[in-house]
Amino acid sequence: MVALRLNGVPILCAADVTVAVAKLPYTKESLDELRKEHAGRYLIRRGGDDGQEIMSVPLLADAPQLSDAVVEVKLSEAHWLLASLAVEALTRLFTELGRPILRSRPLRLLSQKPANLFPENVGLPDWLQRRVVLDLETRKIWRQDGDPTLVLLCDVRTQNFIDVPTDKLMATGVSVMGRYVSRMVSSDDPRITSHLKLAGRVISIEGDRLLLADFGEGPDSISIAHAYLERRRENVDWCVQQLNPAKAGQILMSVRLKPRSS
Repeated sequence: MVALRLNGVPILCAADVTVAVAKLPYTKESLDELRKEHAGRYLIRRGGDDGQEIMSVPLLADAPQLSDAVVEVKLSEAHWLLASLAVEALTRLFTELGRPILRSRPLRLLSQKPANLFPENVGLPDWLQRRVVLDLETRKIWRQDGDPTLVLLCDVRTQNFIDVPTDKLMATGVSVMGRYVSRMVSSDDPRITSHLKLAGRVISIEGDRLLLADFGEGPDSISIAHAYLERRRENVDWCVQQLNPAKAGQILMSVRLKPRSS
């Protein structure tokens, strides 16, 4: 019998609360620049009836409006704004607590407990991990009476980490030939950790560079020191098999059978 569990709480506010929202003309470039410049100080998002406006809300008491075009928005009737402010508040809270934030949409946190799901006594390096992560996101749910309710949902999943560049990975005897690699990209929001972006599939090694296929619009090669094995499950399994071939099957089975945390 399958056990179902819903981890969710309603997001509520007083009916008379209003928020001053500044409007600016939308372009993708200006939206990206504003988010990068004002991360943590302003809520910046695309909006308007036709999606051709940028909506800005100061998050600090002394922060001025970014535009003279300011409207008062009733928060209880603007779920798009209430949801964004709730996620922003959580981002600030977890940042102050020193919790690693892996992505912003959905808000993804690295769980502190349990730690690495791989057993400590099998000799795997610290850079190879399978961790529990929490996804927090908002949803609008329509009640039977026809009125919507905004809720915050929490999902639990696992995420793989191979946090070592391929030059050091190859030095341990793990081959990257035929496997997909990524490059590290800094987040525009300093509160969010850097993330990996797919670079391509390794087809050859020449000197200090990996030659790639399936590289899309990117370069056809990447420095060995700047490439990271993609965090696919099969790549983590491959690393375990190469690093501890005698116990690889036992190690991987113990992780896969481990119950999901809540």
